[in-house]
Amino acid sequence: MKVMKEEQEEEQEEEQEEQEEEQEEQEEEEEEEEQEEEEEEQEEEEEEQEEEQEEEAEEEAELPVGQPSSSLPSGQSA
Repeated sequence: MKVMKEEQEEEQEEEQEEQEEEQEEQEEEEEEEEQEEEEEEQEEEEEEQEEEQEEEAEEEAELPVGQPSSSLPSGQSA
């Protein structure tokens, strides 16, 4: 009878370890997903900034030649 009890205890321990490992894996996956989301948000922000810069450059290019653009000191032409 004693042997049976020991085997049962070992099985329970193994099951517990497996459950703990699964939990750790899930937590790691969740962390990875959060990181990926943050990276995507950063990329989107960078793209928006690039678009804004391009629009500003286009607006400056549309200014008539000879007139100072907002980025140049007054009195100097592009």
